[in-house]
Amino acid sequence: MTDMSERIKAMAAHTYGTWGSQKGWKAPLLITDAEGVYFFDSSGKRYIDFSSQLMCSNLGHKNKVVIEAIVKQAEKLPYVAPSFVTEILIEAVEALRSFFPEKLSKFFFSTSGTAANEAAMKMLRQYKFPAYKVISRYRSYHGATAVGQAFTGDPRRWYAELARTVVDGVVFAPDNYCYRCPFAMTYPQCNVQCARYLDYMIKEEGNVAAIVVEPIVGTNDNCGHIALFLDHIVQVTGALHVALRISDAERAAVAVIVRCEDYTVHHRASQLSVPAAPRQMKPP
Repeated sequence: MTDMSERIKAMAAHTYGTWGSQKGWKAPLLITDAEGVYFFDSSGKRYIDFSSQLMCSNLGHKNKVVIEAIVKQAEKLPYVAPSFVTEILIEAVEALRSFFPEKLSKFFFSTSGTAANEAAMKMLRQYKFPAYKVISRYRSYHGATAVGQAFTGDPRRWYAELARTVVDGVVFAPDNYCYRCPFAMTYPQCNVQCARYLDYMIKEEGNVAAIVVEPIVGTNDNCGHIALFLDHIVQVTGALHVALRISDAERAAVAVIVRCEDYTVHHRASQLSVPAAPRQMKPP
């Protein structure tokens, strides 16, 4: 056994792995290099990085434009306290304002997607008080903090709930998962029942402050007909005065909350490019 193998085992013995059983965190794979769409382990074996790691390296590994931008800012000013402003922050806000509609023009910058969800929860519950409930979806992932775990619908949430490390007031709705439709229906005859059921949930739950949605699901397969799903959600939330939180825990570090009674965003959803049929998966 090599010295590096021993060091990896020692490192694993003194650290916690994330989102998995600690019993399986014994000798994680050592990655030594990456370039373009590939990454390499310590034996030189090359892997195609289909997931861009945690979907955060979408521009490719060792992208010169990204590296140069990081180095340029680090050499100039790597950090200031949040009570100050920098040129790069001004440029970021200007870029966002050029893309978002006029009434979505205020942003909160955080260090990660899950931190953005934490901030969004605080904003939502203060803005919609006394309403406090948030509707999420079962096939969803929203981060590893208390709020992120509470928003997350997939089975990894179960262990956080057992440990009582999630916040209360989150309920889950059916997914627009056409391959295994929760209503045993078929599109288009279903009339997007998964989205229409949200109207029923909001009315029956009471005190609903917001719905949190991933437009493109990151870790729970490809949900179908997302444009139609979002179109109907926007109509429902606008009619019932419920906020809509567009969430992406793996990529987004900006909290943006859509107040649908002020602005109709369905035309944005309709521009999303989504395959007509979800990816086919083997039955469990």
